[in-house]
Amino acid sequence: MPSWTLEKLSARFSPLNTTANFGHNFHANYLMKYSTDAFGKFVETPKLDWHEKVIKAELNDGEWHEYELNMYTLKPNSKTLEIWSRRYIEAYLKAFGRPTSPAVLKGSSTLLDKSGMPVPGTRLEKNLSDGGKQADAVRSYLKRYGGILSIEVHDIPSISLPLQANRHTERLLIFNVGVENGALRQQAEQYLNVDANTPQANWTQHFALNWAKSWSSRGLRKVQAPGNLTTPVAPVWKSGECW
Repeated sequence: MPSWTLEKLSARFSPLNTTANFGHNFHANYLMKYSTDAFGKFVETPKLDWHEKVIKAELNDGEWHEYELNMYTLKPNSKTLEIWSRRYIEAYLKAFGRPTSPAVLKGSSTLLDKSGMPVPGTRLEKNLSDGGKQADAVRSYLKRYGGILSIEVHDIPSISLPLQANRHTERLLIFNVGVENGALRQQAEQYLNVDANTPQANWTQHFALNWAKSWSSRGLRKVQAPGNLTTPVAPVWKSGECW
């Protein structure tokens, strides 16, 4: 029976320091193997599970809030996560050496054969411009031969700059990512402490591929997380995009 297996989930990170952002690049690479048979109907990959817990304090206001959600369920069309819904389209474009679609600013998807080698465009139907047909060409290859999708999600968790006057923000972001109903997970954490009243060289910028950091909200009053961060946004799929 045809099936998908998350064979490997790996991650890497690097500091992100620009005039617009203070934080990190976080890359999570999924190796999704498709096992096929001669008669089974093609099945879709499991849905992405991009689980985040956010604990954030605005120390200048004496307030803090927290929330914990699967961000892909919340906002699947976000620029960070839309690579998952476009996994077949972007794999098709890459096989032909064509640039990533302008719709996708971050992340990548690559079609590999069963031995882990990139599948060239010569193995796929050529000259397809519609996203739906491009996606179906990749599905058709996988259904016939089996193979691997290497999907990289590129997140840039950060605090926007410049800071407002007197702003002092402390944030702990805890990642627990994988696929829905999958046992293989990648943990990570990011801790940022930024203060408009001190030089940027004194700010804290921490990232690790585990969970270890903690801090206290003692003396602060808890408030509800802003609705724009926790309100689901219904997906709007273009041709070839899917859960």
